[in-house]
Amino acid sequence: MDDKPSKLFDGGGLFLQVMPHGSKLWRLKYRFAGAEKLLLIGAYPGVSLASASDERTRAKELLRKGSGPVVRRRMNRPSIENVAQNTLESLAREWHTQQKPGWADSHASKVLLRMEKNIFPWLASLPIATVTAPILLTALQRLERRGALDTARRLLQCLIQIFRYAIRTSRVEHNIATDLIGATAAPVVNKYASTQDPALLGRLLRDIDCYEGSPGTRTALALAPMRLCRPG
Repeated sequence: MDDKPSKLFDGGGLFLQVMPHGSKLWRLKYRFAGAEKLLLIGAYPGVSLASASDERTRAKELLRKGSGPVVRRRMNRPSIENVAQNTLESLAREWHTQQKPGWADSHASKVLLRMEKNIFPWLASLPIATVTAPILLTALQRLERRGALDTARRLLQCLIQIFRYAIRTSRVEHNIATDLIGATAAPVVNKYASTQDPALLGRLLRDIDCYEGSPGTRTALALAPMRLCRPG
């Protein structure tokens, strides 16, 4: 995979910039007041070639009327600078900050640590508008290959909520993470051993009564059948 973006030109200054991670971004190169500028149109395939061409026509018309400095505002789309600032990591941390007051501190720490270890090292700097479903799937499959199926499932749930937040705050138009529901392997459920035979249960209770270990352990064993404690 190339480590630098490549460009596919369509004409009239319009080109598709292919990022090293696989995301594709429509841009328009133009000149205004003697200076070369770049206009961000949107991410492919969310913005098709036909739509990008229409945007190019609109931008050229605004430029012809002398509206170069406000083309982006007139087209009602985020600036290139804003797109660069709205990275996957910045949106994820913003979402985490919004959710944290409603979570236990331990849970909030686990959610953030899970992203810091498994998502940010590879995808942190990507503008969220350029992230595609295959890019996210590659990150989740990395976890699957090392057997961390439950972590992959939990991260996908977080990504779905992060992109939902990005839609709510007008950073993206589509929740690409929902396209990955069912695309990752299901975690293997390990059932804990249980005593279901009444005779064996009676023997267990008698063994607990006869236990002569430390007082603390005896008390815990005596309470266990009455409390029906969960493994956690």
